Amino acid sequence: AYWLCGLGVAIIWPLGAVLGAMVGKLLPDPETIGLDAVFPAILLALVVPAFKNRTTLIRACGGAVLSLAAVPFAPVGLPVLLSLLGLAARKK
Repeated sequence: AYWLCGLGVAIIWPLGAVLGAMVGKLLPDPETIGLDAVFPAILLALVVPAFKNRTTLIRACGGAVLSLAAVPFAPVGLPVLLSLLGLAARKK
């Protein structure tokens, strides 16, 4: 079963990437049709149910604040990694 799953990923993922690249060339500027807002909305829809837990909400907000504070000073990509420190914080 694991091999079949891996084989499916090994075939479907590259095919999806190629298909996405071809369809992407046909689309006009993503900002004009609102696609630039779709991906953050999807991520938010996936994350919001986890915020029912107060501890998770506090950690996520801490990571977001840390990440936003680092944006002007840190190299590209590092603020996202720093946001994980908010998740690592916990009571002992």
